[in-house]
Amino acid sequence: MQELPAADLRSPFEQQDREARAMNDVSQFATAMLALVFTGALLITGQLFIEQRAQRDAVHATNHVLKRL
Repeated sequence: MQELPAADLRSPFEQQDREARAMNDVSQFATAMLALVFTGALLITGQLFIEQRAQRDAVHATNHVLKRL
């Protein structure tokens, strides 16, 4: 004889609350990942900007010094 599955004694509201908490966890994880990607992009573009600016300033200074010679 087969046993019947045990009845779920939780109320529908408890089940919805658990699902809502799980969805909230997913949402928090997605937000954290987006923040990490955004931070990484800012670090990379900032570094590229600083390198470009340093190179441009060096060229400008060199041209300025060589004009006087």
